[in-house]
Amino acid sequence: MPPPQRLARLLQVQRLEHVLQAPPEGYLNQVDWLSTHRLARLTGMTGLLGVAVLVGSAEGVAARQRDVLSGFRLKAWTLAVLGLGLLGVGVGAYVLLPVPLDMRQVAGVLALLAAVVGWRLMYGRPYVA
Repeated sequence: MPPPQRLARLLQVQRLEHVLQAPPEGYLNQVDWLSTHRLARLTGMTGLLGVAVLVGSAEGVAARQRDVLSGFRLKAWTLAVLGLGLLGVGVGAYVLLPVPLDMRQVAGVLALLAAVVGWRLMYGRPYVA
């Protein structure tokens, strides 16, 4: 992306996400500015993501106890492990993507993904007697 277009997007991020500091000129400084701002916004979501994982995990344990076979669900476990990677990619994309994003939508998507990953991890976990 050419520097003027990138700076215009970052100015739009500054305006729509209510950032006090203006984006700097250099590319590495812009990456540092955006990641610092977005990581600061993510710290407010840790409680929500923790509750989502807790609820998803509890639902996964309950579903496993209700299951008649209650064996190892390889598909659920595999999708949960892939979902952990997807959760990391989602956080990384949010931190580095130079597009203004609504915080409520980001929080909702990440919380939903965290709850589903927690459910699949608990539902499909290996059972050792």
